[in-house]
Amino acid sequence: MDYKVIRHIDLNRDKSMALATIVRASGSTPRHEGTNMLVFSDGTAVGSVGGGTGEQRIRLAALEVIRERKSRLFRITLNDDVAMQEGMICGGTMETYIEWIEDPDLYRELTQLMEHKTLAVFWRNLTTHQKKIVLEKDLNQADAFLSNEEWQELLHRQHFVHRGETVLEAVVPYEKLIIFGGGHVARPIAETAARCEFEVTLVDDRAEFANQERFPWASCILAKPFEEALQEISFDESTYVVMVTRGHAYDTVCLREVLKHSWKYIGMIGSKKRVKTLLDNLEAEGYARKDLDRIHTPIGLPIGAETPDEIAVSIMAQVIAVKRGRIASFDAWMQEK
Repeated sequence: MDYKVIRHIDLNRDKSMALATIVRASGSTPRHEGTNMLVFSDGTAVGSVGGGTGEQRIRLAALEVIRERKSRLFRITLNDDVAMQEGMICGGTMETYIEWIEDPDLYRELTQLMEHKTLAVFWRNLTTHQKKIVLEKDLNQADAFLSNEEWQELLHRQHFVHRGETVLEAVVPYEKLIIFGGGHVARPIAETAARCEFEVTLVDDRAEFANQERFPWASCILAKPFEEALQEISFDESTYVVMVTRGHAYDTVCLREVLKHSWKYIGMIGSKKRVKTLLDNLEAEGYARKDLDRIHTPIGLPIGAETPDEIAVSIMAQVIAVKRGRIASFDAWMQEK
């Protein structure tokens, strides 16, 4: 479930629109199950279900749904003659549920749950078009549709289940990326992260570096001492942290606080020798080695990056690999080298 897409339903509640959700994907398809795209009656859209011919066909089907005010399932094959003629490299089949948005209030509730970090499941019947939201605490009363273990798998790992006529989507906190340090590397990181649908927070104790003009992609900018800024930031299992401050003294200040909380990813820039000394000092202070070992350092995937833009690509590639559950394969590959 794409937070930014769902949020636009409430922001544009006075418009006619349809929500397209990939509910089944087989073969080689550009986007995964649960991906959303919101289409408005004028043909504009928020989000993407893969681009190219397939997305255009889904967009046209969504416009038909808006005109008829009737939700429907739409199935496309991406390896047909039209796709081949347009040079698409994907081959597979996607089933997309295109829902006419009749009740924006339901999606406002979904947005608020994600913002307030309240776990829940969004339950939709693709035939009757009935919908409901079930909070995590009420799942044991949800008709035993899934076992307790399966509910936990849905909420914390899988996030999407399609069984028969029913689609279940986990309502989880939206992903946010916090950048400590507003120097030359931070700018392309912030831009790339925002384009990849992270909510970006930028922290630096220098107002000339932490401002809206330098970081128009950031949702939140904290221009204040790191110790103070850290008290205003909430951390959870959907939080990604990038340390690119101007010195390890500042990294240490930030890590001391971040390590007290839950987080999904921490990456820190710096030489292996200096980073090792920093982490050893934190272990001596009482921080658990298992948590310190989770920190990605040197930060980024080893692609030979040199310029700020290249370094941003390597860092965000690593962040996305963690987000998609693919980082283990990269780590295994590196150990073989």
